[in-house]
Amino acid sequence: MSDQEFTDAEHALGAALPARWRAYLQGPSWFRRGWTRTESYVRLNTPHEMLEQHHAWKQSNKSHPGLAIIGGDGSREYLMLDLRSDPAPVLLADISSTGWDDAIRQADEVGEFIGRIEDGTFAFDFGD
Repeated sequence: MSDQEFTDAEHALGAALPARWRAYLQGPSWFRRGWTRTESYVRLNTPHEMLEQHHAWKQSNKSHPGLAIIGGDGSREYLMLDLRSDPAPVLLADISSTGWDDAIRQADEVGEFIGRIEDGTFAFDFGD
């Protein structure tokens, strides 16, 4: 991904994406989509795809300040960064989410999330 794609996304978000996330997506190889060893289907977004999802989810963007949609489960759940915090935690919320209160923490920070994606141990916590 080009630096410009990140610049455009950060401008639209009004916040910088974590450096670790940027480095991962611009690295030589990153997990794009597929099944983890824990049998979780994960799809990760490019910055451009993230902005498309933000546009589609327009109403909920207001109830999730600091939102960056970095992926999902290929269905109803979004993987999101809460950019109001540093480090930004990775959270999961259904497409019907009404705010951060109903989001479920998946990782305390994006580096932890990337590590679990890369070693295949990431599994969604749906809070059941």
